[in-house]
Amino acid sequence: MRKISVRSTELETFDGANVLIPNSYFISEKVKNWTFRNKVRRVAIPIGVAYGSDPRQVQAVLLTVAEGNPDVLKTPEPVVMLDEFSPASINFTLYTFVGDVNKAGGVRTQLSMAILDAFAEAGIEIPYGRTDVAVRKMDWVRDIIGEFTSLPGERRPGNGGRTPPHRPVLAK
Repeated sequence: MRKISVRSTELETFDGANVLIPNSYFISEKVKNWTFRNKVRRVAIPIGVAYGSDPRQVQAVLLTVAEGNPDVLKTPEPVVMLDEFSPASINFTLYTFVGDVNKAGGVRTQLSMAILDAFAEAGIEIPYGRTDVAVRKMDWVRDIIGEFTSLPGERRPGNGGRTPPHRPVLAK
């Protein structure tokens, strides 16, 4: 908090921006204060792993990473939730708590980097965007290739199209 006046309150965000809020807002709306009673803050890190990964191994690795960070609180203890089976990945969230709200961003970064290292060491793959295409009924491709290869070399078009029939040039 930067300044309280009769009509408004000036706050400073974590990004360093100053925000001017009318005091009537505090009377009419619910206000979330992260540091009113204590400075404990939850850190949530969502992560997807490739299908074929052992979910129990993923959970164990994530908990080991969290327990290895000195800024992560023992109580409440870290928790790993399996959130969903998406088309491209199995999605988990690691939930931890830190004792100082000001350290939450740094701890989140430390944990994320440690997760990458631990997954690489354990052989757990983080999927990347890709699309698998399955082509069915390929008979037509075989027919086109057969037709193309049966043409004499000079009549084969370079781009896969059909060569137009030869037309003589008419003299004027």
